Amino acid sequence: MAKLPNAPLQEAVFELRWTLDVNAANKQEVDTGYDLAQGKLQAQAHERFPVHIRKSSSLLLPLMYKIAHQFWRDDNQTFPVLQLGPGVFTVNDTDKNYDWEKEFFPLIETSLDWLYNAYDGQLQPNFLNLRYIDSVDLGKYDFDGDWLRFVKDNLKVDLTNHFEHPGNLGHLSINQSFVLDEQSELNISIHSGVDHKTGSQLLIWQTGVVVVGEIEKADILQHVQKAHQHTSLLFKKMTKGPFYGSFS
Repeated sequence: MAKLPNAPLQEAVFELRWTLDVNAANKQEVDTGYDLAQGKLQAQAHERFPVHIRKSSSLLLPLMYKIAHQFWRDDNQTFPVLQLGPGVFTVNDTDKNYDWEKEFFPLIETSLDWLYNAYDGQLQPNFLNLRYIDSVDLGKYDFDGDWLRFVKDNLKVDLTNHFEHPGNLGHLSINQSFVLDEQSELNISIHSGVDHKTGSQLLIWQTGVVVVGEIEKADILQHVQKAHQHTSLLFKKMTKGPFYGSFS
C-alpha cells in the first residue's frame, strides 16, 4: 500500500521483551547482560544512530522493562529512535519517516541483529508488540460534540448506552481485544484527547498485535510481518469511506 499523504499516524512502535534472571539473594528480577549490552548496542548502531541519550530516571537504579537509553540519528532527535532498558528494546518511528517496506521493517530486522549480538545471543523473548498510534484533529472534521456518532461513522465502532444519563459525553475510552491464536491477540483502543498546544479536541486510536510466550529469534520477524498484516488491514476496514479519503 502506498503511503497516505495525510496519514493520521503519530507513532509506530515495535517492542520486544525477554525473560529475566532472578537474583537468588533478594528474589528480584535482573537483566544480567544489560550493563555490557548497552555499550555493545551503542557501538553497533553508532554509524546510523550516533546520538546517545541516557534517560534521567535511569541514573539511579534502572527499573526492569523501563527505557533507560535512546539512540538517535542526530542532535535534533530525528526519528526513528532505538530504545533500550533492562529486559526491553523498542524501535519507534513517526509518520514523517515511516515506510514499512523500505524503512521500518528493515530497521527492525537490522536492530534485532544488533540486540542479539549485544547480548551474545543470550536472549529468550517472551513478549512482542507491534503497535500503531493514530490521531486526528476534530477541528478539521464535521464534529458536533457527539463522540459516539463520530466513532460509529468513522471507525465503525458502535457503542450504545441503554440507560438514561445526564449531560453530554465528555470523554471516551473504548478497549477491545481479539484472540488471534494461542500466543497472540489484536488490541484496539479508542479514546478522546486534547492537543495541549492548540487546545483542539483529538480522536486517538491505537491498534496493535501482542505475542506472549516463548518466542524464538527465527520466528520474531514472521510474527512482526503477520502483526503488520493484521493492523494494516484493520486500519483500512475501520476507516473505510470518507474518513479514509481524508488521509489522501
